[in-house]
Amino acid sequence: MEGSQTAAQLADLVLIALIGFGLFTALGIYAARRTRMPLDDRHPDVHLPLRFQGTGEARLEAERLIESTYRIDYQFPGDSLIKVELIQCATGDSTTILLKRGKGVDSFVVNRAGRHLLRVEPLREDVAWKFEIRPVGRRSSP
Repeated sequence: MEGSQTAAQLADLVLIALIGFGLFTALGIYAARRTRMPLDDRHPDVHLPLRFQGTGEARLEAERLIESTYRIDYQFPGDSLIKVELIQCATGDSTTILLKRGKGVDSFVVNRAGRHLLRVEPLREDVAWKFEIRPVGRRSSP
């Protein structure tokens, strides 16, 4: 009887350890995804482009942007005007970074590093859009 109780307790401890390990692993993966920077592992100073696409109005997380000038490559239907705003999460300040139609390249500046959102507002709700952003150089310090 004593041996079967010890075996049952050991089985319970193993089960608890496995559940704990699973939760720890899941939380670690979640935290890594939430805090990852879009960096190229081979070149730590090179940020990979962030790509976005969708249809209609959208609010997108742009992860943590650095202080830099950014290039934005966009592809919108030729006759549909689309506005893209950059919103800084810390202050709520927003800036229109793009008001275009068609396909092209433009630029914008991020003056304060941190978490940002992008708000996409097409003139017509059913319009598909696609764009990518990437830093092209860091701002010089004053």
